[in-house]
Amino acid sequence: MRNTCLIEKTLAYIDEEYLSFFPRRNVDSAVRTQSGFKKRVSATCPYGIAEQESEKGKAIHALYIAASDHMSTKESLAFRILNYVLIDMDGAPLKKAVMDAGLGSDLSGGYCDSYKQPVWTIEVTGSEVEKQEQFAQVIDGTLRTLALDGIDKDMLDAALNRTEFTSRENDYQGRPKGLFYGVRAMDLWLYDRDPMAALRYIDDIKELREGIQNGYFESLLLKYVIKNPHQVLITMKPEKGLTEKNNAATAEKLAAYKLSLTDEQLEDIMASTKALKKRQASMETEEALKTIPLLSREDLKREIEEEVLEEETISGIRHFHYDIHTTGISYVTMYFDLYDLTEEEIPYAVLLAGMLRSLDTEKHSYTELARISNAYTGGISFQISCIGDINDASKYKPFMVARGKALTSKAERLMDLLGEVINHTSFRDTKRLKELLLEEKSEWDMTAFSRGHNLTMGRLASYFSKTAQFSEQAGMTFYYFLADLVKTYDGQAEEVAEKLSAVAKKIFTRSHMFFATTGEAEEKQAVDRCLGLILGDMPEGEKKEAHLFDFPAKEINEAFLTSGKVQYVAKGGNFRDHGFTYTGTLRVMETILRYEYLWKKVRVLGGAYGAFTQFLRDGTSLLCSYRDPNLKETLETYKDLPEYLETLELSEREMTKYVIGTMAADEIQLTPSMKGERAMLHYLNGNTREDRMRIRSEIISCEVKDIRALAPLVKSIIDDPYICCMGSEEKIQRDKALFRKVLSMPE
Repeated sequence: MRNTCLIEKTLAYIDEEYLSFFPRRNVDSAVRTQSGFKKRVSATCPYGIAEQESEKGKAIHALYIAASDHMSTKESLAFRILNYVLIDMDGAPLKKAVMDAGLGSDLSGGYCDSYKQPVWTIEVTGSEVEKQEQFAQVIDGTLRTLALDGIDKDMLDAALNRTEFTSRENDYQGRPKGLFYGVRAMDLWLYDRDPMAALRYIDDIKELREGIQNGYFESLLLKYVIKNPHQVLITMKPEKGLTEKNNAATAEKLAAYKLSLTDEQLEDIMASTKALKKRQASMETEEALKTIPLLSREDLKREIEEEVLEEETISGIRHFHYDIHTTGISYVTMYFDLYDLTEEEIPYAVLLAGMLRSLDTEKHSYTELARISNAYTGGISFQISCIGDINDASKYKPFMVARGKALTSKAERLMDLLGEVINHTSFRDTKRLKELLLEEKSEWDMTAFSRGHNLTMGRLASYFSKTAQFSEQAGMTFYYFLADLVKTYDGQAEEVAEKLSAVAKKIFTRSHMFFATTGEAEEKQAVDRCLGLILGDMPEGEKKEAHLFDFPAKEINEAFLTSGKVQYVAKGGNFRDHGFTYTGTLRVMETILRYEYLWKKVRVLGGAYGAFTQFLRDGTSLLCSYRDPNLKETLETYKDLPEYLETLELSEREMTKYVIGTMAADEIQLTPSMKGERAMLHYLNGNTREDRMRIRSEIISCEVKDIRALAPLVKSIIDDPYICCMGSEEKIQRDKALFRKVLSMPE
């Protein structure tokens, strides 16, 4: 009743203060069902690539299958499982068929029921334009065979177990669950369906488990795919110079339009533009701002949660445990330092992390491993992680990190799986290695530009930070390494296999290892009891002293050419190199810059999608725009930052707002596993509770004069010579004098 009253009160306010000033209109907002096609439609569309890029292996074929607008939540869940089993799972039959036919470098797929008519997408990358028909034939033939002859029941069962584990764990990585529930409910509610049905899954999973045995999944393929002609096959054809040609056509069109305007019309446009920019740059009135409810600083807690890590030695291995209720799930994280590796072996360690789990072991094929992992665990993963000293950018600890999770009753299965992958992975299947290389390269090709801000900031930081220099070995440096390896692999397949095997043997030894668990006593004991499943076949190895790696120095101030139309423009440096120290006021300044200065200058006025700023405890400081139409202009905006800070005027209310906004980042709801990971991170990087409380207190007490006092610190960063950019070839070539080196993206 209380929530209903709140909704009614809010709706009444919207009506009285806004809607009542407009005449009522009856709007038909219903989304109509699209009539199905009588046969599949095909089309080929060009997309632009840079002049220096090769067109070979750049075609993309995508099949879109529209389903019925009456699909149940059970049917939608079944299609998500089908997508995983047929495309994403190691050994997936549809992916194997496409790869074996030599149709591309990777196959991906996705099912989306956020539309009135759900769509299943099947996409191959790294292909050739002329292979469109063959792609369609292989997809059709394979799906028809699976529908008629049956899908592997063990794979379906394992995938369903994975889905159930994920649903029950309900881990949104600290993001608000209510938001995700609301968005998911809207997927159905928008089309007049029961929103609560989107949140229910237990009965659907139970029925799907029964359906594995009676051909339910195969019947869905027949009904919604094989016998459904409502499909579109799109081929994206690479074309050099298309972006420039389109830009020229747009410029010509605008020039012609301008010539068609009268002087009065031109003046009207200029006046409207001037008024818009004035509005964009204007501040809300104090009176308007006061209508928004606001916490006070007294509402903010200065105390922080104490993190207690229990430490003991089990079988000669250090064990850290974070005690917390995990609803019967055991989380285990294993750390293997990389000090035994050479600089040349680090990219192979990065490659190894991505391949483990997806290769045969001495006991099981990679397909069988995937089934075991899905059937008995919540998954295992491997990652290269560089943990820097929280206060010193020249110190770091590099690790291969292995993670796994499972119901505590299945902890033995989890540890056995981890032990098998760590100790008994086979690298003899060079054909499988090539498949994984091509998949990894395809993933980089498809996602590098979309995460260009991360790659650009990582590359920039590597110019002046030893920690970032190591981390960047998994960034753009790895992308170039991977591209070269793909080109030369056929001539050195055995050598690559031997290098991966040698790197694995160096990393996975007892002398390099410690591990951590998250859970209650039962979870800890379950893992401890099974530790022998990992240690039993693991060699002792030779302990190497901690040291920094000596990677080849890179030219600073690089620009990376893409076929896109926007840029990621980064500037940075290290304020500790100039004698400045870190205080909590820098966190507040970040918030002000992100949501005030950079928001208005780079996003609103400059037209970028956004902008980021980081001022870290170790002194590393970065500014970066996101999907920015500008380049040189954004660098000029960065230059004006010190002056902006020197003259900053904010009311107490505005300062309090920014303080609260800063604190919000520390108040996200962490899952139990995230709390355990955070405690280990703080232990390894030296981030003490005392320092965190001091910084928190400095944030809460921050005044506008403290922000102004940071202007010299920021100026030291602006005066540092470091910049980096990823963006359009046309824009970078125009301003290439800004950079010492202009590079094409890896081919």
